[in-house]
Amino acid sequence: MYYVFILFLLVPAFSHASRINKFENSKYHIKLGLEAPGFDVRFHSRNSSSSDVKIAPNLNTLLSVGFSMTGVGGLSWWFETSQSDEDIRKRGRTNLDDYRFNFVYDRFLVAINYSNYKGLYLESSPSPHVLYPNMKLSNLGINFIYALNPERFSLPAMLDQNQRQEVSGGSWILASSYEELSMDNNGDLILPVNGSSPFKKDQSMTGTKFKTLNFYGGGGYSFVFRQAWFISGYALLGMGIQRSNVKASGGDYKQWEVSHKGVVSIATGYNGLKYFSGLNIYANGTTNRTDDTSITNSLYSSIFYVGVHL
Repeated sequence: MYYVFILFLLVPAFSHASRINKFENSKYHIKLGLEAPGFDVRFHSRNSSSSDVKIAPNLNTLLSVGFSMTGVGGLSWWFETSQSDEDIRKRGRTNLDDYRFNFVYDRFLVAINYSNYKGLYLESSPSPHVLYPNMKLSNLGINFIYALNPERFSLPAMLDQNQRQEVSGGSWILASSYEELSMDNNGDLILPVNGSSPFKKDQSMTGTKFKTLNFYGGGGYSFVFRQAWFISGYALLGMGIQRSNVKASGGDYKQWEVSHKGVVSIATGYNGLKYFSGLNIYANGTTNRTDDTSITNSLYSSIFYVGVHL
């Protein structure tokens, strides 16, 4: 992660003037996508080198239909595919409510995401995994990303394809986000009990809520071939201020902590004057802390898409 961040931080310094096609004759853009989403929460003891505890929802592959307008932004609709009975037996069933709003325009991106999961499983346990059918987890993210040189690095071209970057170039990027992560196991313990616990007082944790304000930055770059073929990406790293609220059978407590944040996004594909297609890989992680535990929530996805400019 750190090597990727350093690479994207350095390459904008060698960037030259670019050329952005804003599709003035194609106002509408329609996209069909297939997404493999992922989300997990990893508990790591700050007091020992014991193995981490990892909890995750059992997520389906998603089909999507997206619509955007040049200079305005767009919306997407997502549909879950079916799961096999064997997969449900091993990892349980997760009920998911997922809402997303993205607005990308020239130099900035505003992304609001809210996900609510019910029914998770202990990924760090042998298969068939230990199930948490009553556990609820919700994740809210409000993200703002700002490219300092949009004429050299186009966020809309990379993320929405409603612009086309026709010459290689890059930009430094600034970002901030507000996040809320909450977990509730309906009064039962979240962490498994295995003798003497390295998590100390957090072993009796039954619920958590973290509110975090992050500030971070890095760089982005697009390698463009023959005007339409591209490999683009950005990597961001930073820190934040966090307020934690932990519910535990041994006693609730609240505290302030420092969080750490990292984001990597890579996109590659073809963006022609009429049709476009590609692959986008995204990873977003925030580390939350209590006195005894580091709790890292990671959101990641791979999306293959095809689309048309109208």
